[in-house]
This record gives sequence, structure tokens and C-alpha cells, in this order.
Amino acid sequence: MLDAQGLLHSALPSSLLLVEHMHSTAGEVEVQTDPLEVPPPPPEVVEAPPLPPTPRTPRKRSKVWMGNFLELFTSKPIPLGRPHSKSWVLKVVGQMWVDKCAQDVADPLQNVGKTFCQWVYDWHIHRFGLTKLAEINLADLIKSVQTCWKESSKVAHFGQLTAVIQSRNLLRWVAKEDCEFYQMLLSNTAMACQPSSIITIFTDGEVSPNLRVTPAIDTVKAVFKHLEDPEGCRDFFASTFENLQDAKAGTIPAEPLMQALLEQYLKRLSVNRATLKALFAAGDTDSDGLLDRPQARAALLCAQPSLSDTVLTTIWLEQEKYAVSEAVAKDAVDVEAFVDAARTHGLGMWKIDCRQAFGPL
Repeated sequence: MLDAQGLLHSALPSSLLLVEHMHSTAGEVEVQTDPLEVPPPPPEVVEAPPLPPTPRTPRKRSKVWMGNFLELFTSKPIPLGRPHSKSWVLKVVGQMWVDKCAQDVADPLQNVGKTFCQWVYDWHIHRFGLTKLAEINLADLIKSVQTCWKESSKVAHFGQLTAVIQSRNLLRWVAKEDCEFYQMLLSNTAMACQPSSIITIFTDGEVSPNLRVTPAIDTVKAVFKHLEDPEGCRDFFASTFENLQDAKAGTIPAEPLMQALLEQYLKRLSVNRATLKALFAAGDTDSDGLLDRPQARAALLCAQPSLSDTVLTTIWLEQEKYAVSEAVAKDAVDVEAFVDAARTHGLGMWKIDCRQAFGPL
């Protein structure tokens, strides 16, 4: 049995019992008299400085060179294009020239004011119906031309006319005069072929088609009439035509004759570009290698005083796509952009006429 004190302790809460125990044992607690030893501080851990980030080569964006077709594409992103064989390219390009010559004969005003690239783009639209499908096939053609242009001069010519080929060894054909001459050369050469068709010229084969002599003579005369150079025509017959002619067969190979006639045009194109570069140098009064808008305007009016303000503004805006950089395009124009823009708008065959400038010698 519990006594009264035990009952009292059992009735008290545990917290009061703890306080009572602490009072009862207060005299028994030992007092610490020895000095306390301060524990040594933990050793400092020196962390190594963070390593610099590993340099990573930035990933280059794949740029698709579309030449003068770039502004015509509406698909975003622009299709990359798949390369096809040289035979496929020749077949497509040849058919395009057949259709363009037929259009210009049927309606000479139909393609006035339209660049060759715009015509090629429209040709794909009419052929395939859907814009996306047409642009995919056009991208295939561009990629194929860039792949095999070194294997065929006719493919290279198409690349020059559309600016889809980037090569310092090739003159840029950006003026309408360039396309007009090449189309005239094709159509006149085709009439001398057997069978008489542009497709014959664009046939993929190692052997060039032969031309009959009499129609070939008419082709040469037509070319130099277009160039307004009767004296050059006589020199060409005496120096080049006779060397190409096969007297026994009575024929002339089409490819060498076309190339020889094209070189006659390219000589004049080189003179045109050199003259425009000289005009640029004359307008560069501060010798900084650039022309601002007033300087470019003065130079162009010096070459052709009849240029209207609208044409001058168009030429200035046109040079932006030929400029070497965006900074240059906004404030000034470099020599190559000036030449290309001027050739695109009326100065494609301009040269200094010494007889007009200085009178008869």
C-alpha cells in the first residue's frame, strides 16, 4: 500500500517532480575549476577557383545562297534543294528557254519589266500550280546548278544569269542586256541546228551538234548586228569562223561557235564594267572607296543625263542587295554594288563615246 507521501508524489505532475529532484541534488553537482581547453579551429579548406568555361566553336548557320531568287521565295524557311544530274538540269533549262522564246515571239510586251529570275519563278508556278511545290522544285534546280555548273557551259550560263553561282572567275550577268543577248544567241543558233530547236543545243552529250554553214553565217551576222559592230563581223569571219568550219562535211560545231560569239559579247561587257568603275572613281571625290547618295547621283547623271529621279532612286535602292555589308548599304555604296546596280538599270552596255566627247579625230 502506498503511504500518504507516495500518493502525493503520484498525484503531482511530472514537471513538478523534476523541479523537486533538481533541488534535492543541487548540492551534489560538481563544480568545474580546471581551465577550459578551446578546441582548435577546423582547417581552412581552400577551394580551387572555378575553371573557365571550355571554349566552344559557335555553330555556323547554314546559309543557302539563292542568288537573285532570294526575294522571290515565300516559303519560310527556304527549301534547301536536292541536287540532280547534269542531264536533268539541261533538260529543265532547255525547256525553259524554249518556252521563253515562244512567249516573246507571241507577245513581245508580255515580259517587259520582268527580270529573268522573275520569269523563271513564274514558269515554275505555272508548271506546278502550287507555290510550295514550285519553290521546292526551283530550289532543286538552284542546288543542281551549283553542283554541276563546272561540267557544262550552258548550265554555268544559267547560273550567271540568275547569280546562283559565286565565282570570281565568272563575270556577273545582272543587266537585261545580258539576258537579251544570250536569248538572241540561243534562238539564232537553234535555227541553224538540225533539228531546228533549242532542245538540240541542250542535249547532254560529249559531241556538240553541228550547224549547217549557211544558217551559221546568218547567226554570226545576227549577233554582230545586235552588237552594232559590222567591222567586228568581218574580222570574226576572217579569223574565227573559217577555223571552226569543217570544209568536207560543210558544217560547224555549235558549242565552239556559240562560245566564240559569247566571248565577243563578254569583251564588251568587260569594257562596260571597267568604264563604270572609272566613273565610280571619278565620283569618289574624297577617295574613301565609297560613294554616298549625292556622289552616286552626280556620277550617274554624268553617264546618262536623261535619268529621271525615279530611276536614280531605284538604282540607289537596288545597290543594297549588291553591297558588301549592311553598314555600307545604308549610307554609301562600294564599287561592285555601284556597277551591278547601274548595269541593272539602263547602263548595261554604256561606254564612253570618244567621237561624241571630243569630236572627229
